[in-house]
Amino acid sequence: MDFILMTEGDTPVGLTHEHRYRELIEEVLLAERVGFDAFGSSEQHVALGTASVSAPEVLYPYLMALTSRIRFIHLVTLLPTRINHALRVAERVATEDILSNGRIELGTGRGNTTLALRAFEVDPSENKAQWREGVELIRRAFLDDVFSYVGEHYKIPPRSLVPKPLQTPYPPISAAAGSPSSVETAA
Repeated sequence: MDFILMTEGDTPVGLTHEHRYRELIEEVLLAERVGFDAFGSSEQHVALGTASVSAPEVLYPYLMALTSRIRFIHLVTLLPTRINHALRVAERVATEDILSNGRIELGTGRGNTTLALRAFEVDPSENKAQWREGVELIRRAFLDDVFSYVGEHYKIPPRSLVPKPLQTPYPPISAAAGSPSSVETAA
């Protein structure tokens, strides 16, 4: 059994985001000391008065430098094309994998809040297809030295991912699923 500290960095009324981030750093350091196996946070955007972790890809390398054992899991990285381009996600995760000595995992999702989808002008009828293509593009970029992808949302000519991840064949990739059809697609 693995124990995972998961937080969205909720900031109570009266505290600053700076204060909450300093607390979050201490929480992760304590989690490693007491034996937690992993730390994870989702990517939250324009949350009204709650979640404050909008850029885990910036927070995690800082924490990686302060820790030696605990794994880091993106719970989740949003893959609609207007929020995160899949190639940028692959590059960031590969870099995190190297900096952490193989302690990164990538959870993916399509985005399920209209607050964020509207802010980034994502069409809810397209975000599932964009997520599906994004996962496949990331997987190919990790696996193949020269890869390409042609789909409805991505058209990538032959390219090489730089850098490549440390873990083989690549860091674990998972999917958030909130409905039977999402579970089926993820499987």
